[in-house]
Amino acid sequence: QIQLPDGGSFSVRLIDCVGYMVKGASGQFEDGVERMVTTPWFDKEISLTEAAEQGTYKVIAEHSTIGLVVTCDGTICEIPREDYVPAEERVIRELQEIGKPFTVVLNSAEPNAESAKALCRSIREKYGTGCVCVNCLELSENDISEILKSALCEFPLSELDVFLPSWVDALPIEHTLRTSLYNGLCASAQSIHRIRDVYPMADTLRAEENILSVSVAALQMGRGIADIRVDLPRALYYQTISEQSGFAIRDDGDLMAWTAGTEAAPGYYDISLRTLTEYRLEEIREKELLQYKN
Repeated sequence: QIQLPDGGSFSVRLIDCVGYMVKGASGQFEDGVERMVTTPWFDKEISLTEAAEQGTYKVIAEHSTIGLVVTCDGTICEIPREDYVPAEERVIRELQEIGKPFTVVLNSAEPNAESAKALCRSIREKYGTGCVCVNCLELSENDISEILKSALCEFPLSELDVFLPSWVDALPIEHTLRTSLYNGLCASAQSIHRIRDVYPMADTLRAEENILSVSVAALQMGRGIADIRVDLPRALYYQTISEQSGFAIRDDGDLMAWTAGTEAAPGYYDISLRTLTEYRLEEIREKELLQYKN
């Protein structure tokens, strides 16, 4: 069980595979001819290229729940970037066809270079998935954490739990504030499909009127569940109480005085005067009724 700093947790088992052959990669040929190898899937020797393809596809389709596609920007050895692209496109296409969540690891000798960062952004846009640029020979704990987080965020979202202040739930269902908040939540949730989509949704909600802050409270990666907490301004709380009660509630002092029924409460004298007036009117009605009977 691995715990991520932002609250996500997951269990992991790593399965490696050869991957698809890249033009110019060493080890594919021996004495000028393609190497032949034995595999668990055939009772005869097959070429290294075929064995790599068979093994890679079986791992992708049958033995894994999520994939890490490792590619390169051309800075690691003499193989240029364009020679990685066909194998990269093929494996990503197969992952997308079978609906397997995945993220891309871009291996670079200079992961902080602008060219590497630009390629990383291009890969994200091209394939619609996460991409983390690292130097695989110098991986830090933070690099590993970012790769795992990027991979796990590609899981489909099965449940989104949004926590609003309890006083909002206590409002009548047709109340303008409650309706506005619910409509905003429903609209922003339309574009959510994967766990990583929760973060853009939180950004969208922060721009909504009457919302103070939005935070991703918890992520259950393996179950595809995300919790979002929405906080509203305290002033809005007092304003809503004032509108619902008919009295001016400006702060906690006014609220406590009003609920305790003390003379310092807003509207206390209004209540007393109204009660006294109602009592006098009732007394007059009783006297008039008695005179009528006599």
